[in-house]
Amino acid sequence: MLKVTGLTKKYGNAFAIRDVSFSAEAGEIVGLVGHNGCGKSTTMNIITGYITPTAGTVEIDGVDCLKNMRLAQSKIGYLPETPPLYPDLTVEEQLTFAAGLKRIKDPKGAIISACEKADVLGARGRLIANLSKGYRQRVGLAQAFLGDPPIVILDEPSNGLDPRQIAEIRGIIRKESRKRTILISSHILQEMELLCDRLVILSRGTVCASGTLQELIHRYSIPGAYKLSLGGVTDREALRRIVENAGCQVTCLEEEAPSLESVFLKLTGDTGDQKEARP
Repeated sequence: MLKVTGLTKKYGNAFAIRDVSFSAEAGEIVGLVGHNGCGKSTTMNIITGYITPTAGTVEIDGVDCLKNMRLAQSKIGYLPETPPLYPDLTVEEQLTFAAGLKRIKDPKGAIISACEKADVLGARGRLIANLSKGYRQRVGLAQAFLGDPPIVILDEPSNGLDPRQIAEIRGIIRKESRKRTILISSHILQEMELLCDRLVILSRGTVCASGTLQELIHRYSIPGAYKLSLGGVTDREALRRIVENAGCQVTCLEEEAPSLESVFLKLTGDTGDQKEARP
């Protein structure tokens, strides 16, 4: 459904991304993970046609984006980090405007369908300015779902939301992934761990690892690291005596698997904020 091959974007002598390749199939949620400035936004901007690559190709549902950008864009629903909404419009007016830009033949039907998917059907008559951040994010999702595109791209969809709102957005995304491909970008590792089928980890503009969460954890587990639980131990001094006497009861002995966070930090070198090359 989505195939990215050798994407490179260069500004002068600086690379924003270099030789980025990955794919995402129908019914799959693929997450782009990386520090700020690692190239996530550049990659998404190229896929959506906002900027052109220095090298590489992108295929959307079999359509080469560079050869037929308009057709490729008609197959994409996109939610940037800050939803592009007009605060002085109602939800229905905003979606009507977006449907016109997308040249959707049945805008009324498409709007109702998108609102149902994002659970904002009851808010169609409300001004966007009066909506909470969580509801504005849902309106942004509804806008991305307009016209039932085969691929939806979400850039930091849960940024700034409270835990309940994050759980609600997660449920919407997971439900919609059954019918389409979803590419999602975030630096919130716990969310990506709960939501994504596969992960693509970017560092300094390149792909340093990709795979399912289980594959990444297995690949980067630390040899010889175990978790040990002892029965009947209530304090540190008791544990010391038991270990010294070798008379302890072992209730659990299993290999200690790393967390996604530890895998991520190991792969990216815990570099913190990185400055992404820009024009």
